[in-house]
Amino acid sequence: MHRRLFAALLAFALAAQKVGAFLLHRVPRRTWLPDSASTRTRLVSCTIALTVLVVAVFDQVPVHAIGRADRNSFRTAKAFFARVQSAFPAGTAFFELPYNYFPESPRPPSSYYLLEPYLLTDGMRWSFGDMHGRASDAWNAQVAELSGKQLSDALASAGFGAIYVDRRGYKDHAADVERMLLAQFGQPVIADDALGRAVYGVPKPGPTVPSFVVADLGRNWFPWQTDAGADSASAWSKGTADILIANPGGGGVTTVSFKLSSLVSRKVSIRYGAEILSVVYPKPNETVDVAVTFTAQKGVSRLTLQTETPAVPLDGGDKRNVAIRLSDLAYQNILPR
Repeated sequence: MHRRLFAALLAFALAAQKVGAFLLHRVPRRTWLPDSASTRTRLVSCTIALTVLVVAVFDQVPVHAIGRADRNSFRTAKAFFARVQSAFPAGTAFFELPYNYFPESPRPPSSYYLLEPYLLTDGMRWSFGDMHGRASDAWNAQVAELSGKQLSDALASAGFGAIYVDRRGYKDHAADVERMLLAQFGQPVIADDALGRAVYGVPKPGPTVPSFVVADLGRNWFPWQTDAGADSASAWSKGTADILIANPGGGGVTTVSFKLSSLVSRKVSIRYGAEILSVVYPKPNETVDVAVTFTAQKGVSRLTLQTETPAVPLDGGDKRNVAIRLSDLAYQNILPR
């Protein structure tokens, strides 16, 4: 919505500027216009700016004033987050459920509902708000699929101290999710049934808890697609491409495995940083299994799939030029931090 509004206002301003310039130079000057050309130009510019401002304010100001119910809801939420603020030390990281991406996600609850904790607390850290498709967003999406001890270990190893649940994002009001959380983490530290929110504490990781590392498509890929009859999704690269490695906890040895294929014979070197981990030579209509093991750096890093053979057109009327086909991407954290 905000992008459409910006585009509309920009288009309106440009159109108004063109009309103003036309009138300034084509319409005979009247006595009410200043004699100076620069003064007339400033007058037209100010008129355009004022018109755009009036339209923007008219569009953004609510037709109806904020009602009593909205004010009461805000006070209730503010009181809830004041309790959260007092129950956890400053700097605590909260993992927000359900997973949602930013911006403009169609999933419930609205993307912007999950900004509420950030806006109503001070000095806390919240998982929501990472741009969709980036490393942290990929990590959040895959960790949100975990349960039980796997979820606890992944969050603890990444430094999270709590889980925030917005029940409005679940059809069953988070009943299934909270049964799992209750079994793993015990009673919520704070819960408000009327508001539909709950917060669970995450214990600190033990000495043998592995860092949870996530792998996903990085740069220079076409989107994932699932072909008819296929068991899993695959993606074509546009040439040399990379696999994104997200490791917020740092340390740990990770194995990443996948299948590679190509429409033409090519050499593919798999590198992590400056180290070449493997070299494979897929041929047409042949699938090569790849598995590489490495120590994942803390934060975001990349596993590069390098090929010097140019991309070629796909068959069947598809106009894309493609190089490497990747499928069955999987990863395993095999050693403690």
